[in-house]
Amino acid sequence: MNIDGKPYRTIWLNQDGHTVEIIDQTKLPHVFETATLGTLENAAKAISTMQVRGAPLIGAAAAYGVWLALRSDASDENLERAYGALLASRPTAINLKWALDQMLAAVRNRPRAERAGVALRRAGELIAVRAPGASDWRYPAWQFENGRPRAGVARVVSAARAAGVEDGRLYEVMTTPLGLGRGDRRRLSDLLLEDRVDEVVAALRAAA
Repeated sequence: MNIDGKPYRTIWLNQDGHTVEIIDQTKLPHVFETATLGTLENAAKAISTMQVRGAPLIGAAAAYGVWLALRSDASDENLERAYGALLASRPTAINLKWALDQMLAAVRNRPRAERAGVALRRAGELIAVRAPGASDWRYPAWQFENGRPRAGVARVVSAARAAGVEDGRLYEVMTTPLGLGRGDRRRLSDLLLEDRVDEVVAALRAAA
């Protein structure tokens, strides 16, 4: 979404590193307004009141909601409380439970001191993205195989961040045709599907 020439995503981590910003979709199309999510309760409310809409985007908001909860209290009890509160916020949303299960699996067996950091990284990996010009939000298909993260994805995401390729640009970099030859429309995402992880990592570094 472009507002006054500035591109926006519908959900992003704020520069303070402690809060998440969303475009309040209850205000659209007449008013452009963002809302800050700083607590589990903020995230659950954003989902239940439809400030975030669309199954993948709801999943992304829920994932960040788990992170926000663990920032203040990383106990098992609070993790379960966050899971239950977010699930109840929109129990029929397709990607909500899937995203929550992904977050639970990522942090459940980690030491409490590590949980918030792990949750933030996992939420960033699950964030919904949109192809340029498309109207449908979706999780990047190149990341998953049979519902599980594809081998090499964690390395690719880490390499992108280390190279300064922001999450918001990762979709574009991964899906732009490489121009390897006349009529060749292969993209980095296709190379990842071929398990050519080293080439993908090298290309991401070159793209920075």
